[in-house]
Amino acid sequence: MSISRLSIRLFLVVALLSSGSFGGASAADAPFVIDAIVSTTGPNSFNGQYTQQALQVFEAFANRNGGINGRPIQFAFSDDQSNPQIAVQLLSQINTKHPAVIMGSDAVAPCSAMAPLVAASGPVMYCTSPGLDPPTGSYAFASTSSLKISLAAMVKYLRLRGLTKIAILTATDAMGQLTDRYFDNAFALPENKTLTIVTHERVNPTDLSFNAQVERIKNSGAEAVLAFATGPAFGTVLREFYEAGVTIPVATSGGNGNPAQLKQYGTSIPPEVLFAGLPQDLTPEQLGASPIRQKIDDYRQAFAAAGLTPSPGSSPYSWDPAAIVLSAFRKLGTGATATQVRDYLLNLRGWVGMNGTYDFSIGDQHGCTGTSLVMTRWNPTTGTFVAVSGLGGVPFPKR
Repeated sequence: MSISRLSIRLFLVVALLSSGSFGGASAADAPFVIDAIVSTTGPNSFNGQYTQQALQVFEAFANRNGGINGRPIQFAFSDDQSNPQIAVQLLSQINTKHPAVIMGSDAVAPCSAMAPLVAASGPVMYCTSPGLDPPTGSYAFASTSSLKISLAAMVKYLRLRGLTKIAILTATDAMGQLTDRYFDNAFALPENKTLTIVTHERVNPTDLSFNAQVERIKNSGAEAVLAFATGPAFGTVLREFYEAGVTIPVATSGGNGNPAQLKQYGTSIPPEVLFAGLPQDLTPEQLGASPIRQKIDDYRQAFAAAGLTPSPGSSPYSWDPAAIVLSAFRKLGTGATATQVRDYLLNLRGWVGMNGTYDFSIGDQHGCTGTSLVMTRWNPTTGTFVAVSGLGGVPFPKR
C-alpha cells in the first residue's frame, strides 16, 4: 500500500479518534494547530512521508490521551520539497501567525537553512533530523542524539569488535560536511588511538556512479567502512560495493534504515550492512525493566491502532520531539510564548522518551546521550533489523 493511500486511511482514523471525548472539553473547542514542515516530495521524500505519517499517528495517540489538557491537537503540514529555499519561504509564511513552535524539517539541509532565522528570537523550531547542529541556548532543537554523539558511538562499536582499519565515505552535501567534522572528533578521542583511517572518500550524491571511490576502499585494506550518503546515493553505494565484491561491514546512519528502500536491493548488498539504531530495535528481554520500554510500547500500539507499520529509519525521529512539545504545552498552556517553550525545553531533565532519556543540560539542543544508541544489522532475507549491540553501542558477546 502506498504512503499516499496510507495517509488517507490514517486521516480517517484520526478524524474518528478526534471526535471523541477529551477529558471533559467542549466539542466546540477548536484543535490547537502545530505547524510542521516536512519533505514529502523531492530527494528526502523517502523519509519525509514517514515523518508526516508518524506525526499523524502521534496526533491520534495524543488526542486519545487527553490532548493538551482536554483540547485536541492538529498538525498542519507544509511540504518543503526537500529544498532549503522553499523551507525558508514556508517558515516566513508560517511566522506571520506568530506560532510558539514549528516542527521540522526532517532533512538536514532545510533545517540548516531555517535554524539561523529562528536561533535568536524564535519561534522554537524542532528539527526531526538528528543531523542538525543547533547553537546552544538557541530556539532551534534537533531530534534524538546529536550526530557527534552517534558517530562516536558507532566508532566505539567497531573498535570494541576489534576492527582497527577503517575507511570513510561521505557525501559532499551539508550532511556530509558535518559528518566529516564529527568523524574527525570521534577518531581524535584517546580511546580510539588504535584506529586508523585508511582512506576517506567523498562522493557527489547526484553522481550516478562511485566506482573510483569504491575501488580505492576495496584496495585500502579496510576492515570496515563508515558510509554516509543518504537516499538514492546510499543505494548506489550498496550496489557498487556488492558488484565490486566488498565484503567488509558497511556501517551507516539510522536515517538510511528504510525497509521499503532496502527491500528493493534484495540480497544484492554487502553481507553485513549496519545501522545506528535506537532502543526500539532491542527485544523486550534485551531492554529489561528500562523505563524506555513503556514509551516504545506506546509507540508501537499507536501505529497498530492506526493499522500502520512504522519505518525504523524515519518514524521514531519525530515521535519524541512531538511528545516533548506536547509536554511543554500541557505544562505551560496553549498560550505559551516561544521563549517559555524554549526555556521549558532547556530546563528539561530526566524526561524519558522512546529514544532514550533526555537531559538538555548537556548543551547540544538534542538532549539525548549516546547511551541510547543501538547498532543493528539488516537481514535481507527476513526484511528486518536485528540488534547487534546493547544500549551505548557495546557489541553483544559472540555466541
